[in-house]
Amino acid sequence: MALSDEELENKMDAAFNGSSESDLSGPTFLFREGQKDSSGILSFLRRLNPSFFDELVLAGEILSNAKGIQASKTCIASFCSRSELEGTKDSNLKKYILKAGSVVSNLRSKDSKKLEVLIRNFDKYSYAGILMAIVKEFYPADYQSLVDFINTMPAKPVVEEGGCAVACDGSAKDPFDETLVAFQGLPVSCVRESFGHFPGLVHADYSRGQPQGVLRFGTPKEAIEAFTIASEPTFQIEGVHPAVHLLTKEECEAYSVEITAMKLQRKIEGRHRKH
Repeated sequence: MALSDEELENKMDAAFNGSSESDLSGPTFLFREGQKDSSGILSFLRRLNPSFFDELVLAGEILSNAKGIQASKTCIASFCSRSELEGTKDSNLKKYILKAGSVVSNLRSKDSKKLEVLIRNFDKYSYAGILMAIVKEFYPADYQSLVDFINTMPAKPVVEEGGCAVACDGSAKDPFDETLVAFQGLPVSCVRESFGHFPGLVHADYSRGQPQGVLRFGTPKEAIEAFTIASEPTFQIEGVHPAVHLLTKEECEAYSVEITAMKLQRKIEGRHRKH
């Protein structure tokens, strides 16, 4: 059941203050264990010139409208090099400060699709508390809109559209583009055939007895369907419920590079054996 606006805001406040009474769960899904502490970043940001936060929203809008991963990376790199941010060496934190500006920009433009992707990305990497704290502190007029939006989000996870956390276009022809699902915590009795019940499975990158593996599907839609099936609490492989993760575009790209390098290495080794 969805919380009322007041209930949700009270629970968020409790989470900010580290109260044991905070029990955010269900459709709110925020503030799971391991969330990053927001107090340090707030202290740091309070020392910045107020004009920084106006520019942050503009930079966030540019990030949201960036087409493709490379354009997003360029935007993030440019923002992270700002002199105001020299006080923190945490590149991930700098990136999420920029994404907070993107959240505010999309709140104001009422772009619900990008907002949901962004917010779930914050939650996935344990920065949800920092997002809420930044908006409440520096964009108070937008805070209630953010609370209202989160309160309407479904509890069921959606697929983040890449590490850039923007709605990148889906025209890429790379077969690894959002088609990979990673499994962890697999039992020693697991074999490749154990994954055979997933429709659309193209290849199982898995060695018998290993605790992890990667499945590649023919289309992103089939990968999402497999992720949804494997995310069900009742799902099991050889009697064990494994952890499952749908790889982001950036992770898919990294995996593609790794596989290409491995194939090249095998070719080189094969040539050496022939000689």
